This record gives sequence, structure tokens and C-alpha cells, in this order.
Amino acid sequence: SSPHASHTESYYRSLYVTLSEANDILRVMKNKELDFSPSEAAMTEAVTRFVQGICLGYLGLVYDRAFIVTDETELSETPDTPSPWLEVIDAAVSCLEKAAEVCSTGNFTIPSAWLPGEQWDSGDFESLAKSFAARMLVYGSRNKTDDLNTDWERVYGYSSNGIEKDFAPLADDVTWHSSYHSYANFLGFTATDMYVVNMMDPAMPSRWVDETTWDILPDPVTSHKDGVDDRVFSDFQYLNSCSFYPERGYYHFTCYRCRRFDQYLQTRTGPMPEFRKAENDYLLAEAAIRTGRVQGAADIINASARVTRGGLPPVPAQTESILEAIHHERMVELMSSGFGIQFFQMRKENKLQPGSPLHYPIPGSQLVLNKMDYYTFGGETGRPGIDFS
Repeated sequence: SSPHASHTESYYRSLYVTLSEANDILRVMKNKELDFSPSEAAMTEAVTRFVQGICLGYLGLVYDRAFIVTDETELSETPDTPSPWLEVIDAAVSCLEKAAEVCSTGNFTIPSAWLPGEQWDSGDFESLAKSFAARMLVYGSRNKTDDLNTDWERVYGYSSNGIEKDFAPLADDVTWHSSYHSYANFLGFTATDMYVVNMMDPAMPSRWVDETTWDILPDPVTSHKDGVDDRVFSDFQYLNSCSFYPERGYYHFTCYRCRRFDQYLQTRTGPMPEFRKAENDYLLAEAAIRTGRVQGAADIINASARVTRGGLPPVPAQTESILEAIHHERMVELMSSGFGIQFFQMRKENKLQPGSPLHYPIPGSQLVLNKMDYYTFGGETGRPGIDFS
């Protein structure tokens, strides 16, 4: 009954609408209701199974439970029991594996009407499906124990065969646009948390305390300085004021915003990065660490933007140093790319503030439909370390 119920319901509903459309297409293909050429059939099946995997994957990443519905589900049987998030992610990865398998035997190029921008052929799309499979497995963890129990060898296999270029559909401000890339970077709506600013420039405070914090800020860095990430001035902009409301809490305040997407903000055209190659590299590096390939992980990080754009020194082949570097890169280099990366990273590392919900409950409208009891998470509601931080 909350006026803000759409906060969780709209996303949930959109994922299931899109999942339903993908399932319908696969059923039509299975019943041979349309006449496809072999390459058209392979492309259509690969894309729809990919969409299945994405929808189920984000249901598993965001909600504590969800209903697993695919083209194999009997339409006459309404699922009455939701599955826990781990099973939902497993189902998502299975769909992505099927998409990759279809790509491996197909020969097609996805048309620009389906995916504008750089062309993706069947080999490229196979790699994309595997990268997403790695993403789902790694970011699903609700706590550090889950993280350590991830099938890291499986992640290593997916990310080793992942994307070699950014997945960044091209916006035209007509059919294709990204509200995320707008609101996540538009001054007045969102700015860069001081936690991230402090990671790039340790002289900056990691938290805004009150109105006096302005008085203790050092001058912004404008050129290379030892111990400072050069991206603090190349990708971010120093602010002399903050437009946020003090009554909502000074902890929201900051003196930096991300400016890496300013061209998109000005024109609403250009690439909309959803999955950077750098992200796949970091997934591979983390999987390498967890499977004992420490030197390989160090090599990946030291060839990344951390050194080439950030100007930071190479990391030694030591587990903790590499894991800290991966955390840093997900906060800085991957900002405003894939949805939720920074939250998922903080969640799996037990770094969220106490009381933070680790996932959303099934939305109320779905609970009513299935005659399920209401429940929620956050504060001290739910299971500590499993439902709230």
C-alpha cells in the first residue's frame, strides 16, 4: 500500500514481462510456427535464451526469492513456490550456457535494429553470454561466506572465454537511450560518494561529517601525484558546492561527480557501456586468485586501466593486494557501467553499513496474488548477514 511500492515492483514486473516474451518466442520456434533460415533460427534462439538468462539472473541478484519460469514451464501450472536466489541464479546461468552453445554452432551477425553499435557476430555473442554467466555467479553472493563458496573454477572458465571488447549499445535518443547513464551522472541527482573519492585521493575524507567538512578539504588534485589515482581528475570533476539537502543527511554530501559520461548527458547519443571488457578482466583476475593462479591475477591487474589510466603502481603477486586492487577497480573503473556492480561488490565483501538490506523481498502485489505473507528486510528485520548487513 506504500506510495513508493513501485520502487521494487516496477523492476520486478519488467523482468518478468521481458522473460515472458522470450519464453513465448522459444515456444513459437519449438512448435515451428514460423519459417526461419538456419542462421535466423540460431540467432533468434541465442538472443532469447540470453534474455532468459539476464532476466532470471537479475531476479536472483536483486530479490531474495523468485519464480523460475522458462519455455519449459507448463503454462497450465502456475508456480506457487518461489525459489531461493541461489537456485534462480543457477537457472540463469543454465540459460546463458544454452545461449552460448547455440552461438558455438551458429553463424550469424546480430542486426543493428536488435543491437545498435559495434557488430556482434555469433562468436562475439557467445563470449558475451559467458561473461554474463561469470557476472551472475560472482555478484550473487550475499556475504563473504557465499563469496568464498562461489564455484570459482567455473567463473574462471567463463571469464577466460569472455568478451574482448566493451558491450556498449549505441544510443540515438529516439529508440535507444539509458536513464541509468543519465541519472547516475547528472549533477543534482547523483554524485560520487566520498568513500570512492578517498580511494582515489587518500587526502580526501572518506565520509562527509557535517557542514564543517568543507573547511577541511584539501585542494583537488589536477595532475599526477604519487599515491593518487589519476582518474580522480580525468574521469571525475571537483565541485565547489553540493546541491543536496542537508536535512536528508550530510553523509550524502560530496565534492566530486563522475564526468566520464558527459558527452552522453549532453547529446543522449553515443555508447551506453553495460559490460566493459575491463569488468571481465577483473572477474578473471578474481577467479584466478581464488583458484591459486596468483601471478596470472597480478598480470591482469597490472595490464589494466589501474596502471594505464590511473597511474597507480603495479601490484605485487600477493592475494590481499590483488583483491584490494579489484575492489578499487570495480568502484572506480566500472562506475556507471553494469547495474549494481558497486553494491554487489560491497555486499559480497561484508562492507555495507549495518542494517542495509542485502536484497529485496518479493513485491507486495505478487505476494497478494499468490496469497503469501508479507515480509521485508532492513534495519534489524530478517536474518543478520543473510537478509541485512
